[in-house]
Amino acid sequence: MTGSRSSGWRTGTDRTKTSRDLGITPRTVQRLPRTRTRRAATAHGPGPGPTLTEDLAPALRPWVIDGPAACGLDRANWTYPELAEYLFSKRGIRVQKSAMQVFCHKHGIRPYRPTYRFRRGDPVKRAGARDELAALTKGHRPAR
Repeated sequence: MTGSRSSGWRTGTDRTKTSRDLGITPRTVQRLPRTRTRRAATAHGPGPGPTLTEDLAPALRPWVIDGPAACGLDRANWTYPELAEYLFSKRGIRVQKSAMQVFCHKHGIRPYRPTYRFRRGDPVKRAGARDELAALTKGHRPAR
């Protein structure tokens, strides 16, 4: 029986006869060789290597730090698709948004920059505001 199974796929015998021998539908017989070929292709060795290699992280980091404006784009912040598109224009490496997102997360690169800078206020004004806030909360009882 084993010989008839493999020879049915290789010699091109009738799918109906093979399906009857195996107890499956003719459509399944039609699909099985493709499935076996795909599995064999992945089992024999690795496919193409990764597109985003480790040496790209030091190249991407300055782009993100400098921002898109420094790279000649009229944007305030990077997004993953824009960063992937810029990588393609500069290095010829085409990647999808999700691959760029995973790569950036893996290397600690955050493609956004806050549009503000956190600066502490004047200490005198902060103390005054703290006193005002304390005075407001003294007379008010919190609801239970």
